[in-house]
Amino acid sequence: MKHLLTLLLFLSFFSLHSQNDLVLGQWESHLPYRGGKSVTQSDSKIYFGTGLSVAVLDKNDISSPLQRISKTDGLSNIGVSNVKYHPQQKTLMVIYDDGVIDLVPDEGDLTTLFFIKDFSNIVGQKIIYDIHVSGEETFLLGTNYGISEINIATNEFVFTTFTNELKVFGICKYDGFIYAAAEDGLYRVSENNAFIDAFGQWEYLGTESGLPEDYSAGAVAVYNDELYVGVDTNVYKVNPLVGAEVIHSNPELNVGFLSAEGNRLVIGYPYESNSVRGATYVFDMESTELLSFNCATRPLDAVEDQIGRVWIADNFEGYHLVSGDDCNIIRTNSPPSVRNNTLKVYNGELWATSGGISLNSGPLGFPQGFYSYIDRNWTIFNRDTEPLLANITDFVPIVIHPETGDVYAGSYFDGLVHYDRETLRVIDDSTSSMNNAVGDDTRTRVSGLAFDSQNNLWVSNYLGANPISVMRADGSWEDFSCSSTTLIGVTIDDFDNKWMTSLQASTGFVVFDEKENQCKSFSTGNSVLESNQVNCITKDLDGDMWVGTQEGIIIFECGDPFDANCVGSQRIVTVEGDGAALLKDESVRCITVDGANRKWIGTGSGVFVLSPDGRDEIVYLSEDNSPLFDNVINDIAIDGENGKVYIGTDKGIQALRGEATTGNAVNIENPNVFPNPVRPEYTGPIAINGLATDANIKITDAMGQLIYETQALGGQAIWDGKDYNGRRAASGVYLVFSARTSNLNQSDAVVAKILIMN
Repeated sequence: MKHLLTLLLFLSFFSLHSQNDLVLGQWESHLPYRGGKSVTQSDSKIYFGTGLSVAVLDKNDISSPLQRISKTDGLSNIGVSNVKYHPQQKTLMVIYDDGVIDLVPDEGDLTTLFFIKDFSNIVGQKIIYDIHVSGEETFLLGTNYGISEINIATNEFVFTTFTNELKVFGICKYDGFIYAAAEDGLYRVSENNAFIDAFGQWEYLGTESGLPEDYSAGAVAVYNDELYVGVDTNVYKVNPLVGAEVIHSNPELNVGFLSAEGNRLVIGYPYESNSVRGATYVFDMESTELLSFNCATRPLDAVEDQIGRVWIADNFEGYHLVSGDDCNIIRTNSPPSVRNNTLKVYNGELWATSGGISLNSGPLGFPQGFYSYIDRNWTIFNRDTEPLLANITDFVPIVIHPETGDVYAGSYFDGLVHYDRETLRVIDDSTSSMNNAVGDDTRTRVSGLAFDSQNNLWVSNYLGANPISVMRADGSWEDFSCSSTTLIGVTIDDFDNKWMTSLQASTGFVVFDEKENQCKSFSTGNSVLESNQVNCITKDLDGDMWVGTQEGIIIFECGDPFDANCVGSQRIVTVEGDGAALLKDESVRCITVDGANRKWIGTGSGVFVLSPDGRDEIVYLSEDNSPLFDNVINDIAIDGENGKVYIGTDKGIQALRGEATTGNAVNIENPNVFPNPVRPEYTGPIAINGLATDANIKITDAMGQLIYETQALGGQAIWDGKDYNGRRAASGVYLVFSARTSNLNQSDAVVAKILIMN
């Protein structure tokens, strides 16, 4: 099954799927849709570039759900910087931060262009600032290296003009010339110039054209068959042969964009500060009327549609629609940002925190709080939604009470927040045994949370004089001392020992035994640890403790960590024919165990899925071979009920439907089979879940002939729909027999049916 996870990486573009019906191997994204960087339109749709992905709105039904398109839906990349629709080619151009371009037609396959990214004579980042539809098959691009024109029918460059690192912020074609708005002024060249790719052939427009002597041009557009240019804080109407006149001025802000797709010219001034906010205006040439929209405070782009509505991409509040005198903010149901630190799954719910810890062990000041995904809805708890959290940032650990469902989120900045599903309260040093940080006695830094077998909540209290606290099930508190005060995280083993990593240079992690009130430190000096930089600790289904370090994984299988012989062990695996320690060259950032006791390892270079003993690599996922947003993995959480794997990356959260679920003590009476029936167009794997842990599975045809046998992964078995000879099973009814062992006559053996239609 090594390649099963990557069988269904990509779906048809723009197809929509319920969040709850992911098939095995299918991905979904959970990106924030709360900010807009660019906007464009077709006859029927509005496309917003969010900075991460693309949001699509139906012009004719703005109440319909926002369509979300990201790398998991077929885009080639993450980090969308600009979008532009070509009406003749009926194709959306999607520009990424690294210069990669996707061409997404209304019908047909997506094409990815690497021309600009792969320019060998350009060192550093390639930034595309502006896109202009220049012909029936072409786009003009204004960039940080100059100007390019691309034919999207042939996927070839028409020309490229390098401007010697002069940035071109705006580009358009007008009256036989190409105009470039650059950081030192406006340039033009005849579109028929045989040497158009030589920047020396471009004419600079200065005082002789009615423009200032020294200026920067930030935007350019053609409106009502006349040329308009954003010059510093002014908008000029320019006739190179006659002169230029100012039609609008904003003394506090520079012109950010000009748009002329409708009957009016849209003028945008981006946000400067809280005291100097952005503004959007429309100019009507026929009436010479200039209207101001007090709608978006941080506008970055806007278009007017065919019925006079103005759609604004706002960097703060997302997507705005101005219709007549009405300003509408289009709200979205999404996470607050890409920020994620800890992920937890509880009864089908996903909970996440967004805080962080700096390299010098301080809080990073991230204000996005913590948030939940329940019944396909996101709920956010931070200073913008909860007044009680106005001064609390950097939520790092989060845990849910296993019986009551109460949520506890720890702030690395100050305090522990308790949410009982109705109200919030803050717990700090004044209402608990937790200590304020030594050296910062105004802050109660909560760095780790976990419930033990008796539902006592254990807290690692970073830099507290007594850095370990517990809130008993009865609500009472007690604190404990330890050899290290720089404790992060809490993981509890089968004997209720508390395992915590340490940021102290001489210590990798500590184990605390409450019964004996003893704290033992583990380091490179008294264990097989090869690095004292320990990032995470996880208990597997066998009770073994897996320790992720900056240099791979160490496993403690010794039962009693206080035994002098308990020093850990390394898995030696074969790498390119040689023996090496497990993930020796990887910084292991998180370890999560699925229902089959397989290990999902999050690193700085992607996700490794390992066999239960760690000796075999089942699959490796990276941003290059899968829809994974980013190779830097912050955390992984698995919903044991359905096998959904949530992956928190540096560029947002996404989910993958995995093969393993949490097994039962016995099979359920009617195991679930999906899809069922298996229709002719479906070629993916078939899952049978609700099984006893690691149950033996036999599949026969209606006559009782055995065609497939396997073992459940936890509580779920996978069948590829083929017989032993690798042929797709013929149409008919197939029987699935499941038992805890190979004895199908035992009392809890069950039978399920699968209908295959060819």
